[in-house]
Amino acid sequence: MRRSALSRLRTLAFVRGTPDATDYWSFVSHCRRKLQRSPYTDQYYDVVYGPIAQSWFGIDESKVFPGYDQISFHGSIAQQILRNPNLCEMEVLG
Repeated sequence: MRRSALSRLRTLAFVRGTPDATDYWSFVSHCRRKLQRSPYTDQYYDVVYGPIAQSWFGIDESKVFPGYDQISFHGSIAQQILRNPNLCEMEVLG
């Protein structure tokens, strides 16, 4: 995928899913309440990536699946990029 196409997207990235990553767990809680828009702009993020939450029982008792990340694309702009074969080409290295 060409990076320049992705640079136009509103992106949110999380690196850590540890108990002290309050920004990550706040977002997980926000989304689990079916509030998927940004709390600041009321718009959807085009791309969100980071750890996969295994369970949400409050910050101190929540867990992620160790060693796994997820990426999700949302909205029409992200879908147009993903559907465009000129922008989404992938080379398989053997």
